[in-house]
Amino acid sequence: MPSRSQLPSTRPASRSPTSMRVVLGINMPSSSIESNPPAPGSLPLDVLACEPGDQLPASALGDFDGILIVTTNAGERIDTAFRRRMDVVVEFHAPEPLERWAIWQLHLPEPHGISASELEQMSSRCAMTGGQIRNAVLHAAVLAVGRGGRIDHQDLSAAIRREYRKAGQVCPLAEPARA
Repeated sequence: MPSRSQLPSTRPASRSPTSMRVVLGINMPSSSIESNPPAPGSLPLDVLACEPGDQLPASALGDFDGILIVTTNAGERIDTAFRRRMDVVVEFHAPEPLERWAIWQLHLPEPHGISASELEQMSSRCAMTGGQIRNAVLHAAVLAVGRGGRIDHQDLSAAIRREYRKAGQVCPLAEPARA
């Protein structure tokens, strides 16, 4: 697997680590893994962090004898020659309203001041990923702690609007009335 220094970069090296894509390469021939699977947690891994905009040459896959795991949220921008060399591509789609409702339920701490109808409305109107839901709950919790209470509709609505702003999207929730 190529090292970070062997990759051509179109971005400055000072980018924050949170903006990185991760490429994992398991240092065992795939035939060895299939015939003699290693114990969980004992795979020898090479980890290669790529800045958004970096390019992993498709030819690098031809030289790598193992399993390569590539994660990205910009799959449509993967080079066709690189994609042809991928045996399996697993796409994760944004959760549907019922799945979002379950994710909200998992993340909201008890007790909270969100009614079932409010949560159902947010789940159906706000097409958010699980990570965005988690971030919204965390931000709502910070807002609630700041005023000394539990998470309420105002906290969660503000946090959802913040997640939409971060994504550069228009929030489907009504803006709060200004006093």
